[in-house]
Amino acid sequence: MDSLSVFSSLILLISYHGLLDGAAVYKKEETISCKFTNNGNRGYPTLDKPDKNFTNDPGVSNKDFGGIIFYSNLTIRCHSPSHKCYAHYVVQKNASKKVKVYSSGCLDIESWPPDYNCDDTNECLTQYHPNGRSVQVCCCKSNYCNSEDKINPKHFFNVTHHKQSDIYGNDNDSQKVSQKSNLEGRRNNIIKVLIPLAVLAIFSIIVIICYSVYRVCTYEKRCSRSRFEEHSEKSTKFSTEFLTEASYTPESLIASGRYGDVWVATMGDKLVIFKSFCRENFNHFSREVMIYRHLDNLGVRHQGILQFFGSFMKDDLMKLVLEYVPGGSLRDYLSSHNDLQLDETIKLMSTLSSALSFLHQNKIAHRDLTSTNVLVRADSSCVLCDLGLGHVAGNEMDSGLINAGTTRYMAPELLDGTVNMGDVSSSLRSADIYSLSLILWEILNVYSNNRHLLPFEIELNGMVANLESMQFIAVKQNMRPSINCKILNSNILMDISETIQECWDADDAARLTGICVEERFKVLELTLSSNSSLRTINNNESIAASDSSEIDYRPLISQDSNGAVPSSEHVDLIAPPNARVCRPTSLPL
Repeated sequence: MDSLSVFSSLILLISYHGLLDGAAVYKKEETISCKFTNNGNRGYPTLDKPDKNFTNDPGVSNKDFGGIIFYSNLTIRCHSPSHKCYAHYVVQKNASKKVKVYSSGCLDIESWPPDYNCDDTNECLTQYHPNGRSVQVCCCKSNYCNSEDKINPKHFFNVTHHKQSDIYGNDNDSQKVSQKSNLEGRRNNIIKVLIPLAVLAIFSIIVIICYSVYRVCTYEKRCSRSRFEEHSEKSTKFSTEFLTEASYTPESLIASGRYGDVWVATMGDKLVIFKSFCRENFNHFSREVMIYRHLDNLGVRHQGILQFFGSFMKDDLMKLVLEYVPGGSLRDYLSSHNDLQLDETIKLMSTLSSALSFLHQNKIAHRDLTSTNVLVRADSSCVLCDLGLGHVAGNEMDSGLINAGTTRYMAPELLDGTVNMGDVSSSLRSADIYSLSLILWEILNVYSNNRHLLPFEIELNGMVANLESMQFIAVKQNMRPSINCKILNSNILMDISETIQECWDADDAARLTGICVEERFKVLELTLSSNSSLRTINNNESIAASDSSEIDYRPLISQDSNGAVPSSEHVDLIAPPNARVCRPTSLPL
């Protein structure tokens, strides 16, 4: 607001001076006084024979002559600053060559022909006529400059010839000219006052608009401040008494994101995580706190949800205190563990689906499910974190935030903006299932290929996973990450593949629910636990050799009417969501 204050002060100063100038028009007009002679017309005295002796002459205002006439000294004070002094005279033809004035006074010279020069202040400049007429006219612009002693008949100013009515006029013309000059003078005075008033009015409107814009732009910040202070006042007993500045010691910064920083700190005898938010990200902070407190109010804690200890304010920042999981994110875990065992693979999938199912059963949508927002404990179980974009069913939903999330993991209906607004909560939970399928694919791909790939990394072929590229691949082309056929020679891995494909269906209503996915992986865990020989099998070993009774050679590639399998060049390398087709094992991933 500093620049606005300077601008306001400048405009006010200009307006103030303008008003002073306008007021000065009425306080003191720059008019002149002239000698007055009427040659006895309409009973007024002539220059040589005043009709009586005037004493203490107050002057008589006369519109016909455009000023206040003082008969005591035969002068006239002009009404308007545009008036000049003039004189009509002749030069006597006798030896004296004296100047005889027939009429003089004030007149609006601006109404005269444009080639007249009345700017001289020392003498009444004669406007010469080439036709040699005897009566001449002179004009000037200083007090009493039209007196006989200041008329110089030898000083001519050449002008073109004009009709007599242009200069002298008759009585009616003189009255019209005088009235016109008076009106113009008043109009000029009004304009001089109205201009600063108009400037002041425009300035007031600008100030009001700027203030309104300022209030709108700072509304969120002001509301954040009030809600921030309210949150601080309503903190739990644990937050206000235990979470103080002296109760923790920051150790190291482990991550920085778009919403804040993540620190590892010691609190008592254990390590915790501090997530710090600035005021601009209050909404993200408040949503995460609200979801954690909502889960706390349920009275049931799930091991797959990061534990929440409290929140507090320090150094003008908002902080969340959360459980510390030393294993890091699932993405980092998969990048560093290229030799996953089958039991480890299924446990990662099962605990992840169980955590998401817990949120969905409590009407909570995560909305930003990625492999970086999943942590891994030492026992290879997954933990969901970063609930700042979460949504609880029944709460008001900002339409501008519906498509929030990480583009690579966003469901097709979020990419193209076709979310079912009639049941936003269910639609967002279905979008979570789509994101879950891509994370499950990441885990399965590491098990089968000994390397970690991001979803659509091959399909994007070096392109950035932005909104435009993902709309083209996942929506228009309906592509999904490819699944290697060699993992499908076991019923267990076949079931995992089918579950993934049913979760990333383009139709959000056709996708599995969180409970269904959780139950499927529980069955797989039971199947795996009942056959100990399968637990440590990795992708380099032949699963078929472990138990031939579990092998199911269902056709995975479409056959023609004769039962023949098409050649590899006709095999679709990218499996559509509803098709059970995968790339041949002879082709590299």
